[in-house]
Amino acid sequence: MNNSYKTVEELPVMLNAKILKDFMGISNGMVYELLRSEGFPTLHVNKRKLIPRDAFLRWMDANTGNKPQGGYL
Repeated sequence: MNNSYKTVEELPVMLNAKILKDFMGISNGMVYELLRSEGFPTLHVNKRKLIPRDAFLRWMDANTGNKPQGGYL
């Protein structure tokens, strides 16, 4: 099953590495580097790495110079 999320509204409540890779258009290596980076909202559940959508969107707002008017949230 290939889910390709094109808009913020389509993203599920909890994101994983594949969703981030597809949504951001970055490589697997870059996704996992991001998941390990300080300040990125990664939840570690056993061996899984999950990202709450709203925390991801706040992180995007805080870390981009090209914010859409009104931000993502």
